This record gives sequence, C-alpha cells and structure tokens, in this order.
Amino acid sequence: MKLKALKIRIYPNAGQTIQLNKTFGCSRFIYNTMLEERKEAYERLKDKPRELYEYKYRTEKQLKEEFGFLNEVDSISLQQARINLSVAYQNFYRKVKDTKLPSGEKGFPKFKKKNQKNSFRTVMVGGNLKIDFEKRKIKAPKLGWISFRDDRKIEDIKIHSMTFSRTTTLKYYVSVLYEDHVQNRPTIDTKSKNLKITGLDMSLTNFFVDENGNSPQYDANYRKYEKKISYLQSKISTTGCKNLKKKLRLRLNRIHEHIQNKRRDFNEKLSAKLVEENDVIVIETLSLRDMARHKMWEERRKSTDKSNHGKSVHDLGWYYFVNRLKTKADERGKLVIEANRWFASTKTCNICGYVNLDLEVKDRTWTCPRCGTSHERDVNSAVNLRNVALDIFTGGTSGSAGTLSWNRNHLQ
Repeated sequence: MKLKALKIRIYPNAGQTIQLNKTFGCSRFIYNTMLEERKEAYERLKDKPRELYEYKYRTEKQLKEEFGFLNEVDSISLQQARINLSVAYQNFYRKVKDTKLPSGEKGFPKFKKKNQKNSFRTVMVGGNLKIDFEKRKIKAPKLGWISFRDDRKIEDIKIHSMTFSRTTTLKYYVSVLYEDHVQNRPTIDTKSKNLKITGLDMSLTNFFVDENGNSPQYDANYRKYEKKISYLQSKISTTGCKNLKKKLRLRLNRIHEHIQNKRRDFNEKLSAKLVEENDVIVIETLSLRDMARHKMWEERRKSTDKSNHGKSVHDLGWYYFVNRLKTKADERGKLVIEANRWFASTKTCNICGYVNLDLEVKDRTWTCPRCGTSHERDVNSAVNLRNVALDIFTGGTSGSAGTLSWNRNHLQ
C-alpha cells in the first residue's frame, strides 16, 4: 500500500465559492498569526533560551475564542494550518544543519499573501470526506457536495485527506490523497536478451537525445511568450489604475498557467510513451540549480562559456519529467536508472573509454585522440548512459556505472 493523489478541477456554486474563500482566508490568518507570534517570542526571549523553550504558543482553539469569524470554517483545516507551520519550521531547522546550503536558501517560513495561490487541507475523520465518481461530486465539511469534471474512476477508494486550492487565475481544484493497494505488480526479466534499454541525455534545445540521435518534438513554451510577458509586466509596473493593474495581472497569470499546463502535458505524455516502449531507461543525475546558475559550466567544467542558461533550464521542466518517469516506471514494473552524478558521460568515448578533459560546452562534436572516432556530443553521452545499464545486466567491466540509484524491487 502507498498513498497516491488525484487532482481534479471543481466547480463550486456561489455559496460554496464564498465558503472556500473564507476557509482560504482563515487558514492563511492562522498561519500568519502563529508565525508572527513565533517571531515575536524569539526576538523577545532569544537571550533566555530556557524561557523560549518553555513558551506556550496560542493554539487555533484559543484564536477561535478571540476571533469569532474563525468558527465559520472547518476546524480541521485550521488545525492543518498549524501543522503546516510546524512542518515549515522543522524543514528550516533541518536545512540549518546542512552546511553546504547558502544562508539564503535555508527556507525560513514566510508569511502567506492573499493574492497568491491559496490552499487548505482537511483530513478524513469519521467519514466526513466522500467522492462519487458516478455523479461526479465531492463532499467536504462546511461545503457539501461540489461538482467536478473528470472521467477517471477509482474503485473502493479510501480517502486520507483533501487539499482544496485556488489558483491565481481563480480556478478551484481539489487534490484527493488516497490509499493505492497494488497487488501482483509486474516485473521485468533483467536476464532477457530482448530487454529494451535506452539512454537519455538532457538537451537544452531538444529536451533530450537518445543513443540513436532521436529527440522529441519539443517547444520552448516560455520563450514563445517571453515578449508578451515582458510587455504585461511593464504595463503593470507603470499603470496607476488599481482595476487595470488587477486585470493585467490576471492576464499575466493566465499566460503563466497556460505555459505550465503545456509543459506538464508534454512531460506526462512523453514519460508515458518512453515507459511503454522501453524496459530500462538510464538518465543523468543533474544539479538543475547549478545548471540554471551556469556554475556547472563555469566551475566544474572550467568552461569559457559564460552564457546564462537559467530560463532554458527552467523551461524544460526536467525535474518534473524525471519524477513522472520514475512514477510511471514503478507502476508498470519498469526501471529508471540514474547514473553517478560525477560520471563523465559527455567526455567519455563510448568506443575506447578515453576521457576528453578539454571538452567544453561549445564543442558539439569531437574526435577521440585515442581511437579516432568522431562523436556527436549528446549522442555519445546517451550511448554511455545506455552502457551503464548494459554493465549492470551483462556484468560488463567498463566501470562506467559507478554509484547508481534505482528501485531494486523489480529486479529478478
């Protein structure tokens, strides 16, 4: 058993919309009020650690007695807001101990803003959460039955929690967290001679390149709308009319949402296609944060290329793609192998194993000085990644595999 999420768009009526907005506001109020109290107590008692440790913060029950409007919404959602703040502090303290992270990336909890994405969570207590796939309705406390449009059906669903959200384009969604009982999950025979293995090398222009030089039909969605986004941002910053600024901001949010939806749709369909056509998929272990800041080129690879790849890296949505690839592979009994982060797949000749330390980012093709083989940069990397899996399953001795990370449960 494991937990899965089903996200669907809901269409509340006028009364339900008001109740949802009230709950968003009250959950945000609880979070911000408790965060403000924590910060105030720390500033006042930071020189008295014992008193700070024993300080009793107000609970949502005490806040409800002080602010009567909090009684109009689901009490469980207010409890979850307090839990969210507690988790945010735990994550912050965990990152503080990580000496490798810069001080600006410790992730101290921030106040929630009204005009950004709003959400609240409610958990299952005594059958208070229900979903009817036949009538296409979902039920939650204080809200009643809300209509949704989705053709997916899950038999004997056991709900854990629901997270309601409102986007910056004023659309409402609910994410249903439920138990997924999977029995007799398929597995692959890694000893089979017909095992389909592919290696994928990430490409900023083609999304990825496989060992045969094939790439998907990739569109850089953000780049298409970059001028329009820049124009709207300029208009928002210069206009003095509050209503016009609100309308322009809504138009801008819709463009960003459209870009995000196209990117997700592309990644979902592509990951499903790859998992369906292959048994084993080998990818690189990349630090997308460093790539966006072009540190990988300037520092680790000692490159002379100083160009900023941040927009192109973020436009790929590579992290989301890898995440969906792993999830779909796990469900279908396939394998996704991540090669060692320091495995030089691009610089290593896939014929003789020579490592070209002088290779730079601008060099799209290169010739191996040892065996004389001409390589196309991305194809060579994809072949080396594919050889990682071959080394594992055939007992190869090239040593290219290094340290690997993959789900071993499917190996026979």
